[in-house]
Amino acid sequence: MEREGTTFHPSILNTVLGPITLGPSSSHLAGPVRLGLLARSIMGFNLEKAEVCFNEGGSFAATYKGHRTDCAFVSGLLGWDTKNLKIPQVFDEVKALGLDVEVKTEPYQGSHPNVVIFRGEGQNQKIEIIGASEGGGAVSIFEIDGFKTNIDGNYPTLFIVMDDPLFASGVLEFVNDLVKKPRISLQEEKAITLELNRCLSQEELQKISNHQHVLSVYQADPVFIVPKSGASRKPYFTSSKEILKLAEDSGKKLWEIALSYEMNRLGLNKAEIFENLDEMISVMKQSLSRGISEELTFSGGIAKQGGRRLFEAYKEGKTVSSGTLPRATAYAMAVNEVSASLGLIVAAPTAGACGVIPGAIFSVVEEMEFEVPEEVFYHALLSAGAIGAVFAQKATFLAEYCGCQVETGIASGMAAAAIVEMKGGTVGQALDAASITMQNILGMECDPVAGLMEVPCITRNALGTLNAIMSAEIVLAGVDSVIPFDEVIDATYETGRFRPLQCNGTGGLAITPTSKKLEKMQK
Repeated sequence: MEREGTTFHPSILNTVLGPITLGPSSSHLAGPVRLGLLARSIMGFNLEKAEVCFNEGGSFAATYKGHRTDCAFVSGLLGWDTKNLKIPQVFDEVKALGLDVEVKTEPYQGSHPNVVIFRGEGQNQKIEIIGASEGGGAVSIFEIDGFKTNIDGNYPTLFIVMDDPLFASGVLEFVNDLVKKPRISLQEEKAITLELNRCLSQEELQKISNHQHVLSVYQADPVFIVPKSGASRKPYFTSSKEILKLAEDSGKKLWEIALSYEMNRLGLNKAEIFENLDEMISVMKQSLSRGISEELTFSGGIAKQGGRRLFEAYKEGKTVSSGTLPRATAYAMAVNEVSASLGLIVAAPTAGACGVIPGAIFSVVEEMEFEVPEEVFYHALLSAGAIGAVFAQKATFLAEYCGCQVETGIASGMAAAAIVEMKGGTVGQALDAASITMQNILGMECDPVAGLMEVPCITRNALGTLNAIMSAEIVLAGVDSVIPFDEVIDATYETGRFRPLQCNGTGGLAITPTSKKLEKMQK
């Protein structure tokens, strides 16, 4: 069965544990920034006028104001990345630059919930680019000026339009003389999409443009860590069954299998991968520190800051439970509240679920008092990444397709596996913990109140962290998951994708009278 939203061979650093981004949403903010960056490089001219159009029946149209999706897309058009703290104020920059930018909604005939249509003008040129945010910061451009394409930002990519498809082989041969072994990503009638091993210079692009059968040529610069020469296009594993086989054959731990996966995927060495993880750990620590020590202002302001209050109650001995659980809950809420206040976080695997993994691993590290916590963090994040990599290949991180079970839910499963690894459990136990965790939240709706990532998202991060810790405890005590993790992923996808009501914020808590009232107050 072909599944919408799945990712072939996802990178753990790029789209499973990343990106590092401003909140509140990786699919509604980080993804649109990257779409804007791709559009900026594709158009290749100085922008003077632009239209950013969201499908009036899609998810963006309902939530873009609260999520700052309009700000995100325009930030990308200006060349800003997902970490830029000025994203919420980007229209001040637009005004200062004298750009003519209009954001609107319009009908679009397509099933994808996160479609954006960009129309740009400048230097006597016009272009229309259509793309989508695929969840967790992953993106795709699938149409340029009416021609189909396939650009995901992982590689330097050429898009060439010809006057006659009969001359495609000649055009490809000409390109091959400039850059060796271009890979055909998509060939449709008069258009060819090619993935390259490097970006071409303006002089080289002009040579292709001057070819007698080429009408136009566009280059899309990558927006992710680009695989090095020698990286494999074949995934090191695609299922939990394959992970178990690798563990049995090699004796490797889960984090080591994940490390091999990412070395295979990006061609990076261990030190380079750990360097990227260092930045993620640093941002997680900063967001946790902010969440439990600062007074935050949420983008919508419909919820009260709870993580800091709970942490203070825990320190004062006023919580019902003691030890790891209330601390982990407070940490998870605190990190997600930084996201809700448009602060910098790690979308692991999404911004909506960004509190679960740090809430779990930081509290467990404090509880166990490891001698070298830096190594423990590396191992924990890689173990979580292995679970997320399998999930992305078999399901999706896009809640608009399958509900919050593929955001907070899988974040919980990733965290549970990380905890098992931290406690010295086996690879099989880590997979069982992920399986049980996902079983516990099967069917969870995506239903942000008033279109904001505050209610119930923040408290669901708390639930996700508790779910992860308790599932790990259950497995480490000797309880097996009856249903294998691969089968649980299948059930998760089918539960979400084939329900009568789709998970795009149009059901559940999002349609309660209070939510509708709050939504009107936001306008």
